[in-house]
Amino acid sequence: MRAVARKFVGGLCATAFVFPVSETVAQTVPVVSLRPANAVLHEEFSRLFGSAVVRELADGRLLVAEGGRASRLVVADFQTGVVKAIGAKGQGPGEYTLLFGIYALPSDSTAIIGNDRWLVLSGDRITQTTAGGDVSVSGFDALGQALVMLSGGPFFADSSSLALKSRQRDGMPKTTLAVVRVANFAESGYPPPPERKDGGIFAYNGPWMGKEGAQLFLDGWLAIVRQNPYRVDWRSPDGKWVNGAPLKVPVVAVTNREKQALMQRIADASGAVLKDASSFAFWPKHIPPFTIGWPLVAAPDGTLLVPRTPTADHPEMRYDVINRAGKLERQINIGKADRILGFGAKSVYVSTTDDDGIQRISRHPWP
Repeated sequence: MRAVARKFVGGLCATAFVFPVSETVAQTVPVVSLRPANAVLHEEFSRLFGSAVVRELADGRLLVAEGGRASRLVVADFQTGVVKAIGAKGQGPGEYTLLFGIYALPSDSTAIIGNDRWLVLSGDRITQTTAGGDVSVSGFDALGQALVMLSGGPFFADSSSLALKSRQRDGMPKTTLAVVRVANFAESGYPPPPERKDGGIFAYNGPWMGKEGAQLFLDGWLAIVRQNPYRVDWRSPDGKWVNGAPLKVPVVAVTNREKQALMQRIADASGAVLKDASSFAFWPKHIPPFTIGWPLVAAPDGTLLVPRTPTADHPEMRYDVINRAGKLERQINIGKADRILGFGAKSVYVSTTDDDGIQRISRHPWP
């Protein structure tokens, strides 16, 4: 049985859980909930997924980049409920086809990354269209740099390199920062590596595919979430590294109950028929703390939110809050149909998906 203690953290009711596990002694962490929403946007969305979906403007309105085939860029006013389209589908100036991410730039500017171009906005106005923009970009800082993922080489490569490059000058050399694991290995040896078969390359599939992730903050700090052991390393703007200690979180074994819980989540999310666990040829021994399924989130206080992998006992979405010393400060729990999209100066934005797959955005006070 787990021990439970309650206390108040930052004005929010918190529950500290101590999990008995064999591999490690779990850290006692305050568990908090978000404050109730102070506004809800009734506009319907269907593809609010990815590493960067929203960007709060200086006047409090929210830029929203919806991905997938339904890609669209809008600005939403939570006071009036008005949602206005920005730009349009197409190949001309101020137009786009597929949207991949929306990233803050200094002042009230924003960069939108599409499959074949960048859009730069000042407020809600498109001021620049750059054809052939680098789609490997996954963030910008106020120092004029962009975070990019360099090619991992051949298909069999299990790692790639992160680099910073000048946002203004494409010809400038890139500064390589770190190597990250990009192969789908949640634990050593799982799943079996790709192999050549019948004249092609065959890649095995399995549940809880994991890879390491990175988040560049606007102030120039970079966070890298490591897999084994689970930890967060930080790089300061002057190039100094703070290597985080392994985070003491519960180790959850993959049992038949966990397999069935995952299969049910897959069926619920896709609307497909519930499949048997044997539909996966390989399973890991343990559920990884995080996977590629949900993106990292940068908080305005400089902390990093790492979405934890749901389990049978914890089907809700949980976010570990990691500070710049690599320490786990607390955990934020929200509904299992909820996802944290991003932050504003004093707000956190959450998407909620209903039974019909329709998503709506709510705004909550922060902290």
